[in-house]
Amino acid sequence: NALADLRTVSAILLPNPFHYLYLGPWVDRYPDGKLYVPHRLPKNIDMKDRPARPVAELADGWSEVVSIEEVDAGDWSEVSILHNPSRTLILTDLMQNFQPSEYRNPIIRALLRIGGAARTYPTASLEMRLPVFMRGRRKHVRKSFDTIKSWQPSRILIAHGPQPRGDTAVLLEK
Repeated sequence: NALADLRTVSAILLPNPFHYLYLGPWVDRYPDGKLYVPHRLPKNIDMKDRPARPVAELADGWSEVVSIEEVDAGDWSEVSILHNPSRTLILTDLMQNFQPSEYRNPIIRALLRIGGAARTYPTASLEMRLPVFMRGRRKHVRKSFDTIKSWQPSRILIAHGPQPRGDTAVLLEK
């Protein structure tokens, strides 16, 4: 991986409450990396068989390098990040583009399609949209999304699926 070439990783970012489940190996590999979390996560992260680690609020000390918007959908939230120097928008689960052909299990393939996580362009899947609708958080999420669009990113990086290509403004409208 590209990360293996890095000599020092000074920060490890938890973008949403789900991804802390996969934090342990990153902390093992980069023990000097300071943990940053959205405000909705606990200030000490329990990583199963590893000792709990203190964390810093995500907004602390990042403003020159990145812009941060926490999309708050009630029980679920996610941090969206704009790397200011490159104008790159970094998203974890807010936009997904899973490829059903990469999964052998036909049930998984069907669920990806039904849930909206497998399209020809990245989009928010059903499990991301449903809490917004069910919890009446649409206005809050729309405000965050308008902030993200106002950043006018030149490209978007997503965690799940092939990287999107094309006009970022069009992608963010879908």
